[in-house]
Amino acid sequence: MIAEDKAKVGPGGALPGQSFTTGHSITGHTNMLWRSGRLLVLAALLTAAAAALDTEEIQKEKEYLLEAVPPAPPSCWFDNIDTTSLSAYWSDPSIQCTITNHNINWTSNVLWNDDENTSGTVNVQGYHYRIRNLKPYTKVTVSVAAATDAGYGPSTSCWNVTLQDSRGPPENLAVVEVLINALNVSWDPPGEVPTHYKVEAGPNKEDTHDTFFFIKGLQPCTHYSINVTSVYEDTGETYPASTDGTTDISVPPAPPSCWFDNIDTTSLTAYWSDPPIQCPVTNHNMSWTSHVLWNDEEDTSGAVRVPGDHYTLRNLKPYTNLTVSVAAATDAGYGPSTSCWNVTLQDSRGPPENLAVVEGLINALNVSWDPPREEPSYYRVEAGSNNEITHDTFFFIEGLQPCTHYSITVTSIYEGSGQTYPAFTDGTTDISVPPAPPSCWFDHIDTTSLTAYWSDPPFQCPLTNHNISWRSHVLWDDEEDTSGAVRVPGDHYTLRNLRPYTKVTVSVAAATDAGYGPSTSCWNVTLQDIPGAPKITNVTSYERSLYVSWSPPEEANGVILQYVINIENDHFKSKENVTGSVYTATFSDIPACDSYDVTVHATTEAGAGPASGSWNIQQNGAVPPSSVSCVIGGGGTEATVCWTPFPIECFDEPNTIYNIAWKGDVLWSSDTDEGSGSLPWSEESELCYTAVTSVPYTNYSLCVGVDGHVTDTGCCSVQTPQAEPGPPVITSVTLC
Repeated sequence: MIAEDKAKVGPGGALPGQSFTTGHSITGHTNMLWRSGRLLVLAALLTAAAAALDTEEIQKEKEYLLEAVPPAPPSCWFDNIDTTSLSAYWSDPSIQCTITNHNINWTSNVLWNDDENTSGTVNVQGYHYRIRNLKPYTKVTVSVAAATDAGYGPSTSCWNVTLQDSRGPPENLAVVEVLINALNVSWDPPGEVPTHYKVEAGPNKEDTHDTFFFIKGLQPCTHYSINVTSVYEDTGETYPASTDGTTDISVPPAPPSCWFDNIDTTSLTAYWSDPPIQCPVTNHNMSWTSHVLWNDEEDTSGAVRVPGDHYTLRNLKPYTNLTVSVAAATDAGYGPSTSCWNVTLQDSRGPPENLAVVEGLINALNVSWDPPREEPSYYRVEAGSNNEITHDTFFFIEGLQPCTHYSITVTSIYEGSGQTYPAFTDGTTDISVPPAPPSCWFDHIDTTSLTAYWSDPPFQCPLTNHNISWRSHVLWDDEEDTSGAVRVPGDHYTLRNLRPYTKVTVSVAAATDAGYGPSTSCWNVTLQDIPGAPKITNVTSYERSLYVSWSPPEEANGVILQYVINIENDHFKSKENVTGSVYTATFSDIPACDSYDVTVHATTEAGAGPASGSWNIQQNGAVPPSSVSCVIGGGGTEATVCWTPFPIECFDEPNTIYNIAWKGDVLWSSDTDEGSGSLPWSEESELCYTAVTSVPYTNYSLCVGVDGHVTDTGCCSVQTPQAEPGPPVITSVTLC
């Protein structure tokens, strides 16, 4: 049967399930015969061998023949690699059987996008195969299995990557600097510089345009995988490159806790937990100080290096306070330490037991305790500035500050031996309302707001809030005061929407959980603003004067310092200033027969406010005659005055009359010539009046005025010419 099976396989073959591993001498003969192709001889030998061998030997020979599929090819590799194809090569396994075929399986993975992997398979008789139509920068993994007529053997795998286009991943990516909490990486750009690079390591995910990046916020002694990806935004292409690095070692943080156990009168054991750090902890430094609590001997101390997590301190005295500090170490050195303390057990003499605060008041603490097994001579109680002696097992500590934490010591004193054994506790006095804030003041003052500030009272109790109440009083009108209140946790509050020049009084009280204390008050005044516009109430004219009256502005916005009154038209302007308490003004010598605009504005220290509405008034009434001149008229002997009359629109009265008065000093006697007359107004361009009683050779002064307005006159003078003398008068005749 074995011979028949071998004949069916043929040269270089093997039956399924067989291998050529038997140590029997016939194996060597069989292989030799197969190599020479002598199949018939082989069959005869096998038949003879089958007769001679026992059943076990026949089975081994059969398995050898059936396992003649080839082993895996010893190697595979790639060549002729470009951007879209590569050739896989392999070497055949060393086997006597004839290799009849090869099975090639491949998988391709594009390294710069998320495309699904592609795969394929082909049977090849030769020693290479070219895989085409790949994408640039694609990883190709090939598995090659050789076959004989008995079937395919195991495979050998190898991989490579198609060439990149000018686009691609960062090149030469490397960690160039290692720190405790950071890694510095750098790389070279690909042929075409990407839009940016994405750097990823641990929780870090950052973009950069540089070819280096300082990755911060890392943990010491930690290994990180680092990815740097070229990102081309126009197409969405990404090309990753990877490396890794480990941060440097650092000293560890302090151990999170330490504690004691196995405590007796002369020893105790300190325990600790290691800090959470990636770096390996190599050792611990434990230092301690011991203080005997019942005498005045000096403290003792020591230190030891411990690789584990506990250490026992021995040969201590009873009732001794032990303070231990533990620091962990890495290869970088020792870190900060954590401390804890405890006390060895007492003998029969000792401190007060179960010392506790049983009542906390605002200014006092009530403490009590149990005596030790051997009662002391007395107890000393200390808290704050208190230092008292008692024989009781309780004490009321008075004169303390509220909300204050006190360390309390009660010491057992044995007078015969001088031994002292203190016990310790602490307590906090009760809360109370605070005193008044020591000061308050204002800042950021403008016309409509100001900010009140205050300082908190010096007080141990925590302040929880402040009550701010205020009252505002406008200083420039009679409106009622306004008030308000608010709760403020901080140290200032801004009052808004006030009126200018308003007095604001603020009261501030601080609060604790016990309530509000007394208040502190302060006040200030908002800045003045420019005032509103006054209102003109009346403007009248008389005898070339104007009388103006007004009421103050509704919004004074401060103290009115003065009012400025303006009267003007296109060819005249006049201004008067009066104090802020005056509401009238008089303008004199205002030309008549014209109209004027009158305005008033008020001024505070902030400046001038807007003007009132304009009041227009026509200044009419008496207008002095103009172009008054004296001439000799009436046939060349009489004094005459001529003038230009005023326009009709300036009339105060419909029947205006000019009054003319003259006086003459006669030059050739001591006589005077006086007289008067009148002339009604007319539309003539010039009016003249002749003094009909004119005396020759006399200096005349002639004046023309408006009836009823004696001040509105115009005057001139003229001298009448001489005339022929009259006849003499004979007063007497004397005959001689």
